[in-house]
Amino acid sequence: PEDMDTPRTLYKITSNSPGSEVAAEVAAAFAAASIVFKNIDSNYSAKLLRRSQSLFAFADKYRGSYQASCPFYCS
Repeated sequence: PEDMDTPRTLYKITSNSPGSEVAAEVAAAFAAASIVFKNIDSNYSAKLLRRSQSLFAFADKYRGSYQASCPFYCS
């Protein structure tokens, strides 16, 4: 990454530009992390779980494929 000479363009998902697969994947990662931290830091675990639920609700409500950063999420 230190020698990266290509632009690092940022993309985001919104209700007008949904990305169900991205939001759901991050929701799954947060949910898994909440289990890891449950006995270590219960406050952080609860925060991760809340964010996971919020992201999943977003993915479910605003269904649509994320196509902005092809070729990463095109298939």
